[in-house]
Amino acid sequence: MDHLPIFLTVEDRIVVVDGGGTVAARRVERALSAGARVIACDPAPEPEMQLLIEAANPRLTFHYRIADIEDVRDAVVVYGASEVDERDENLRAWCDDFKILCNIADAPEMCDFITPSIVDRSPVVVAISTGGAAPVIARTLRARIETMLSPSYGQLADFVGGFRDRIAAVIKGGRERRHFWERMIDGPVGDLFLAGEPTKAEARFQADLDAEAHGNPQTMGEVYLVGAGPGDPDLLTFKALRLMQRADVVLYDR
Repeated sequence: MDHLPIFLTVEDRIVVVDGGGTVAARRVERALSAGARVIACDPAPEPEMQLLIEAANPRLTFHYRIADIEDVRDAVVVYGASEVDERDENLRAWCDDFKILCNIADAPEMCDFITPSIVDRSPVVVAISTGGAAPVIARTLRARIETMLSPSYGQLADFVGGFRDRIAAVIKGGRERRHFWERMIDGPVGDLFLAGEPTKAEARFQADLDAEAHGNPQTMGEVYLVGAGPGDPDLLTFKALRLMQRADVVLYDR
Protein backbone atom coordinates (compact mmCIF):
# COMPACT_ATOMS: atom_id res chain seq x y z
CA MET A 1 0.00 0.00 0.00
CA ASP A 2 1.62 3.24 -1.19
CA HIS A 3 -0.77 5.70 0.47
CA LEU A 4 -2.39 6.04 3.88
CA PRO A 5 -6.17 5.95 3.37
CA ILE A 6 -7.83 8.62 5.53
CA PHE A 7 -10.95 10.79 5.55
CA LEU A 8 -9.90 14.33 6.42
CA THR A 9 -12.11 16.69 8.44
CA VAL A 10 -12.25 20.05 6.64
CA GLU A 11 -15.50 21.46 8.00
CA ASP A 12 -15.17 25.23 8.45
CA ARG A 13 -11.50 25.06 7.45
CA ILE A 14 -9.92 26.67 4.39
CA VAL A 15 -9.36 24.74 1.16
CA VAL A 16 -7.69 26.55 -1.73
CA VAL A 17 -8.28 25.63 -5.38
CA ASP A 18 -6.18 27.34 -8.06
CA GLY A 19 -7.72 26.86 -11.50
CA GLY A 20 -10.91 27.56 -13.38
CA GLY A 21 -11.62 24.45 -15.45
CA THR A 22 -13.59 21.25 -14.92
CA VAL A 23 -11.02 19.61 -12.65
CA ALA A 24 -10.90 22.71 -10.44
CA ALA A 25 -14.70 22.89 -10.31
CA ARG A 26 -14.89 19.28 -9.13
CA ARG A 27 -12.37 20.01 -6.38
CA VAL A 28 -14.44 23.01 -5.28
CA GLU A 29 -17.69 21.00 -5.27
CA ARG A 30 -16.20 18.19 -3.21
CA ALA A 31 -14.65 20.56 -0.67
CA LEU A 32 -17.91 22.49 -0.30
CA SER A 33 -19.85 19.24 0.18
CA ALA A 34 -17.50 18.40 3.06
CA GLY A 35 -18.23 21.74 4.76
CA ALA A 36 -14.99 23.56 3.90
CA ARG A 37 -14.58 27.28 3.32
CA VAL A 38 -13.20 27.38 -0.21
CA ILE A 39 -11.00 30.00 -1.81
CA ALA A 40 -10.88 29.49 -5.59
CA CYS A 41 -8.79 31.56 -7.98
CA ASP A 42 -8.56 31.93 -11.74
CA PRO A 43 -8.45 34.90 -14.13
CA ALA A 44 -10.91 33.34 -16.59
CA PRO A 45 -13.15 30.64 -15.06
CA GLU A 46 -14.81 28.22 -17.47
CA PRO A 47 -18.60 27.57 -17.54
CA GLU A 48 -18.61 24.79 -14.92
CA MET A 49 -16.76 26.96 -12.43
CA GLN A 50 -18.87 29.97 -13.35
CA LEU A 51 -22.00 28.03 -12.37
CA LEU A 52 -20.54 27.46 -8.90
CA ILE A 53 -19.72 31.15 -8.61
CA GLU A 54 -23.23 32.16 -9.63
CA ALA A 55 -24.73 29.76 -7.08
CA ALA A 56 -23.44 32.22 -4.45
CA ASN A 57 -22.54 29.64 -1.81
CA PRO A 58 -21.50 31.70 1.24
CA ARG A 59 -18.60 29.30 1.87
CA LEU A 60 -17.08 29.93 -1.57
CA THR A 61 -14.87 32.95 -2.18
CA PHE A 62 -13.76 33.37 -5.78
CA HIS A 63 -10.97 35.66 -6.96
CA TYR A 64 -10.59 36.51 -10.65
CA ARG A 65 -6.82 36.11 -10.49
CA ILE A 66 -4.24 33.42 -9.80
CA ALA A 67 -3.75 32.25 -6.23
CA ASP A 68 -1.09 34.00 -4.16
CA ILE A 69 0.82 33.21 -1.00
CA GLU A 70 -1.71 34.97 1.25
CA ASP A 71 -4.53 32.72 -0.04
CA VAL A 72 -2.53 29.64 0.88
CA ARG A 73 -1.16 30.70 4.26
CA ASP A 74 -4.10 29.51 6.44
CA ALA A 75 -5.30 26.60 4.29
CA VAL A 76 -5.49 22.98 5.41
CA VAL A 77 -5.48 21.63 1.85
CA VAL A 78 -4.39 23.22 -1.45
CA TYR A 79 -5.30 21.99 -4.93
CA GLY A 80 -3.47 23.08 -8.06
CA ALA A 81 -5.67 22.54 -11.12
CA SER A 82 -4.54 25.25 -13.53
CA GLU A 83 -2.21 23.04 -15.61
CA VAL A 84 0.19 26.00 -15.70
CA ASP A 85 3.66 24.91 -14.54
CA GLU A 86 4.65 28.19 -12.91
CA ARG A 87 1.42 28.42 -10.91
CA ASP A 88 1.72 24.80 -9.79
CA GLU A 89 5.36 25.21 -8.76
CA ASN A 90 4.53 28.29 -6.69
CA LEU A 91 1.72 26.47 -4.91
CA ARG A 92 3.97 23.50 -4.17
CA ALA A 93 6.70 25.77 -2.75
CA TRP A 94 4.28 27.73 -0.57
CA CYS A 95 2.72 24.55 0.76
CA ASP A 96 6.18 23.23 1.65
CA ASP A 97 6.93 26.46 3.52
CA PHE A 98 3.67 26.36 5.51
CA LYS A 99 3.51 22.54 5.90
CA ILE A 100 0.18 22.34 4.05
CA LEU A 101 -1.14 19.28 2.21
CA CYS A 102 -0.90 19.87 -1.54
CA ASN A 103 -2.30 18.12 -4.61
CA ILE A 104 -1.31 19.15 -8.14
CA ALA A 105 -3.51 17.69 -10.89
CA ASP A 106 -1.75 15.21 -13.19
CA ALA A 107 1.56 15.63 -11.36
CA PRO A 108 1.83 12.79 -8.80
CA GLU A 109 5.44 13.68 -7.99
CA MET A 110 4.16 17.03 -6.63
CA CYS A 111 1.33 15.58 -4.53
CA ASP A 112 1.15 14.88 -0.80
CA PHE A 113 -2.05 12.91 -1.40
CA ILE A 114 -4.23 11.66 -4.23
CA THR A 115 -7.97 12.11 -4.77
CA PRO A 116 -9.80 8.79 -5.07
CA SER A 117 -12.91 7.92 -7.03
CA ILE A 118 -15.82 7.88 -4.60
CA VAL A 119 -19.26 6.38 -4.24
CA ASP A 120 -21.21 8.88 -2.17
CA ARG A 121 -24.11 7.53 -0.14
CA SER A 122 -23.57 10.03 2.66
CA PRO A 123 -22.86 9.41 5.44
CA VAL A 124 -21.63 6.17 3.81
CA VAL A 125 -18.73 6.98 1.47
CA VAL A 126 -16.60 4.44 -0.41
CA ALA A 127 -13.24 5.62 -1.77
CA ILE A 128 -11.39 3.68 -4.50
CA SER A 129 -7.83 4.32 -5.61
CA THR A 130 -5.14 2.59 -7.66
CA GLY A 131 -2.45 4.90 -6.33
CA GLY A 132 -2.36 6.73 -9.65
CA ALA A 133 -1.32 3.59 -11.53
CA ALA A 134 -4.57 3.03 -13.42
CA PRO A 135 -7.34 5.58 -12.72
CA VAL A 136 -9.60 3.91 -15.31
CA ILE A 137 -9.74 0.79 -13.12
CA ALA A 138 -10.82 2.92 -10.15
CA ARG A 139 -13.60 4.49 -12.22
CA THR A 140 -14.73 1.04 -13.43
CA LEU A 141 -14.85 -0.31 -9.88
CA ARG A 142 -16.75 2.77 -8.75
CA ALA A 143 -19.39 2.19 -11.41
CA ARG A 144 -19.80 -1.43 -10.29
CA ILE A 145 -20.05 -0.53 -6.62
CA GLU A 146 -22.61 2.17 -7.39
CA THR A 147 -24.91 -0.46 -8.90
CA MET A 148 -24.54 -2.65 -5.80
CA LEU A 149 -24.86 0.02 -3.10
CA SER A 150 -28.37 1.41 -2.95
CA PRO A 151 -28.73 5.12 -2.08
CA SER A 152 -30.98 3.91 0.74
CA TYR A 153 -27.91 2.74 2.67
CA GLY A 154 -26.97 6.33 3.43
CA GLN A 155 -30.45 6.91 4.81
CA LEU A 156 -30.18 3.65 6.77
CA ALA A 157 -26.92 4.84 8.34
CA ASP A 158 -28.60 8.06 9.49
CA PHE A 159 -31.59 6.06 10.79
CA VAL A 160 -29.68 3.53 12.88
CA GLY A 161 -27.18 6.18 14.02
CA GLY A 162 -30.02 7.81 15.93
CA PHE A 163 -30.23 4.72 18.16
CA ARG A 164 -26.58 4.77 19.30
CA ASP A 165 -27.18 6.25 22.76
CA ARG A 166 -30.18 3.99 23.45
CA ILE A 167 -28.18 0.90 22.56
CA ALA A 168 -25.18 2.00 24.66
CA ALA A 169 -27.46 2.59 27.67
CA VAL A 170 -28.89 -0.94 27.53
CA ILE A 171 -26.03 -3.09 26.23
CA LYS A 172 -22.80 -2.47 28.16
CA GLY A 173 -20.40 -4.99 26.61
CA GLY A 174 -18.62 -3.94 23.44
CA ARG A 175 -18.86 -7.39 21.86
CA GLU A 176 -22.56 -7.71 22.66
CA ARG A 177 -23.22 -4.24 21.27
CA ARG A 178 -21.41 -5.12 18.04
CA HIS A 179 -23.48 -8.29 17.62
CA PHE A 180 -26.69 -6.36 18.25
CA TRP A 181 -25.68 -3.76 15.64
CA GLU A 182 -24.99 -6.52 13.13
CA ARG A 183 -28.36 -8.16 13.76
CA MET A 184 -30.13 -4.81 13.50
CA ILE A 185 -28.50 -3.62 10.27
CA ASP A 186 -28.37 -6.97 8.53
CA GLY A 187 -31.71 -8.20 9.81
CA PRO A 188 -35.40 -7.30 10.08
CA VAL A 189 -34.82 -3.70 11.21
CA GLY A 190 -32.63 -2.95 8.20
CA ASP A 191 -34.95 -4.83 5.86
CA LEU A 192 -38.02 -2.92 7.05
CA PHE A 193 -36.28 0.43 6.67
CA LEU A 194 -34.96 -0.39 3.18
CA ALA A 195 -38.48 -1.52 2.26
CA GLY A 196 -39.80 1.97 3.07
CA GLU A 197 -41.26 1.14 6.50
CA PRO A 198 -39.31 3.34 8.97
CA THR A 199 -42.08 3.29 11.62
CA LYS A 200 -42.20 -0.50 11.62
CA ALA A 201 -38.40 -0.60 11.60
CA GLU A 202 -38.21 1.56 14.73
CA ALA A 203 -40.88 -0.55 16.45
CA ARG A 204 -38.93 -3.73 15.64
CA PHE A 205 -35.73 -2.10 16.88
CA GLN A 206 -37.36 -1.21 20.21
CA ALA A 207 -38.77 -4.72 20.59
CA ASP A 208 -35.35 -6.24 19.92
CA LEU A 209 -33.66 -3.83 22.34
CA ASP A 210 -36.24 -4.58 25.07
CA ALA A 211 -35.69 -8.31 24.56
CA GLU A 212 -31.92 -7.75 24.82
CA ALA A 213 -32.38 -5.78 28.04
CA HIS A 214 -34.32 -8.69 29.58
CA GLY A 215 -31.73 -11.25 28.55
CA ASN A 216 -33.91 -12.71 25.82
CA PRO A 217 -32.31 -11.62 22.51
CA GLN A 218 -34.30 -12.23 19.35
CA THR A 219 -32.50 -15.07 17.56
CA MET A 220 -35.32 -16.50 15.45
CA GLY A 221 -34.36 -17.11 11.83
CA GLU A 222 -36.23 -15.82 8.79
CA VAL A 223 -37.12 -17.23 5.40
CA TYR A 224 -37.14 -15.14 2.21
CA LEU A 225 -38.59 -16.29 -1.09
CA VAL A 226 -36.75 -15.08 -4.19
CA GLY A 227 -38.39 -15.56 -7.56
CA ALA A 228 -36.01 -17.16 -10.08
CA GLY A 229 -38.06 -16.27 -13.16
CA PRO A 230 -36.66 -18.01 -16.25
CA GLY A 231 -33.50 -18.88 -14.31
CA ASP A 232 -31.20 -16.20 -15.77
CA PRO A 233 -29.06 -14.85 -12.87
CA ASP A 234 -28.66 -11.52 -14.69
CA LEU A 235 -32.36 -10.88 -14.06
CA LEU A 236 -32.07 -10.99 -10.26
CA THR A 237 -32.97 -7.76 -8.50
CA PHE A 238 -30.39 -6.05 -6.31
CA LYS A 239 -32.52 -6.83 -3.26
CA ALA A 240 -32.60 -10.52 -4.16
CA LEU A 241 -28.83 -10.52 -4.61
CA ARG A 242 -28.34 -8.83 -1.23
CA LEU A 243 -30.55 -11.41 0.52
CA MET A 244 -28.75 -14.33 -1.12
CA GLN A 245 -25.33 -12.92 -0.23
CA ARG A 246 -26.13 -12.85 3.47
CA ALA A 247 -28.11 -16.09 3.68
CA ASP A 248 -26.82 -18.96 5.83
CA VAL A 249 -28.61 -21.50 3.64
CA VAL A 250 -29.92 -21.21 0.08
CA LEU A 251 -32.39 -23.77 -1.26
CA TYR A 252 -32.99 -23.86 -5.01
CA ASP A 253 -35.92 -25.94 -6.21
CA ARG A 254 -36.06 -26.18 -9.98
